[in-house]
Amino acid sequence: MFRRDGSAALTDFGLAKGMAHTVLTRPGQVLGTLDYLAPELVRGGDATPASDIYALGCVAFECVAGRPPFADRSLFGVGTAHLEDEPPEPPAPLEVSRALVLALAKDPA
Repeated sequence: MFRRDGSAALTDFGLAKGMAHTVLTRPGQVLGTLDYLAPELVRGGDATPASDIYALGCVAFECVAGRPPFADRSLFGVGTAHLEDEPPEPPAPLEVSRALVLALAKDPA
């Protein structure tokens, strides 16, 4: 979204809700877009700040590569790749590549 002064604001209304609204998931359910799900979420674990870092890494990878890290896989393959495979080398400067590799680490620690 763009403000009148030309500055941009990043928004996401996909999962936004007020405190009084219905809970969208039950324990053990995953809600999200598979291309950006952290390995612990694919396994059915809880979302943590590390899960957000992983998702941001996927988005940043897509920004530099033009596609999510595992977009060349089937739906099942994308989930498996988040669990097991290292992402392809992004076409980015070394410092950016290092940051993406760190953000896309399989271990949330």
